[in-house]
Amino acid sequence: MPLKDWGLQATWEDQYSVRIRDSSHPLFGQRVTYGRILAQRMTDPYTDELTEYNQRVSHLTTLFPIQTADRILVGGCGFGYLIEAFKDAGYANCWGIDSSPWISTNKGTEARGDVLMVDADIRGGGVVKTALRNLTGDSEFTWIISEHVMEWHDDIELDGLLNAAEVALERGSPNSNIIHIVLTLDTNDGQIVDFNLKTLVDWNAIRPDHSWVNGETWQVL
Repeated sequence: MPLKDWGLQATWEDQYSVRIRDSSHPLFGQRVTYGRILAQRMTDPYTDELTEYNQRVSHLTTLFPIQTADRILVGGCGFGYLIEAFKDAGYANCWGIDSSPWISTNKGTEARGDVLMVDADIRGGGVVKTALRNLTGDSEFTWIISEHVMEWHDDIELDGLLNAAEVALERGSPNSNIIHIVLTLDTNDGQIVDFNLKTLVDWNAIRPDHSWVNGETWQVL
C-alpha cells in the first residue's frame, strides 16, 4: 500500500496547497489545494498558464530525446496536467494512468477533455494492458514517466512498480526510457517525513538502468 491513502480527498488537500498571490484573482490571499487552480498558480508568474508543468516538459524534453511522435505514459498522473503540457508542446501521443478513486471521480471537472487516462494501478497485469490498449491503441510506450510516485511507496513495493513499468515499455526501447521524477534527500534534507526519501544516488541504485530525476534540481542519474 502507498504511504498515504490517495483515494481520499483529504490526502490531496493535506499534501498540496498554495496561496493565491495574484491580487486580481477572486481567491487572492486564500489557499487552494490540488486541482486546476493550484496547477496554474504553483510557479511564478502565477497566471492561468500551467507554468510548473510546462517547465517540467521543457526539462524532460531537454534532458531526454523524446520525439513528438513518441508514445508517452505518465504514471501517477493525477488530473493529467503534465499530459496537458506535453500535448500543448506538440506531443500528441501522451496518456496517463492513476489508481486514485478520488482522481477518477473528479477528473471530469478538473482535467481537460483531451487528457485521457486509465483508472488503474500499473501493476494490474493483463487487465491494465487491455485498458491501455483500448484507450491508446497499444499497451506499450516509448517513454514511461512516473511523476512523484516512488516516494509514496515503501521499499518493499518498489520492485513491483518498476517491473510493471518495464512491462509497459515498448519493445526495443532501453530501460533508460523509464523516467522517475522523485523528491530526494539531496534537496529536502529529511525535513519531509511523510515520504520515502532517498538521495538521488540511492534511488538510482534500486534500478540503475532506469532514469532517476531530482524533481527540484533536474539532476539525472
